[in-house]
Amino acid sequence: TGQLSIAYKGGNYNPDFVIETKAGEFFVLEIKARNEISDADVIAKATAAIAWCGAMASATGKSWQYKLVPHDAINPSTGFKGVISAAVVTSA
Repeated sequence: TGQLSIAYKGGNYNPDFVIETKAGEFFVLEIKARNEISDADVIAKATAAIAWCGAMASATGKSWQYKLVPHDAINPSTGFKGVISAAVVTSA
């Protein structure tokens, strides 16, 4: 909390993870219970994070993507690519 704060209509949002790959791509990753994915507050945070990623991509010239992933799509054998491919809300 507090390391990366994204402003949204409900205040400030701190995503679960920010990941930089060896290829220099950045991902803002949020994990939510599947039954919370369509919650209005979750969608508002996702919308703000997608806009934030777009602004970061424009400012840095690097790839920034947002991924909202349901909790049950993650298991001990799921690699990073599997996790991000399971995202239900995503930006490019």
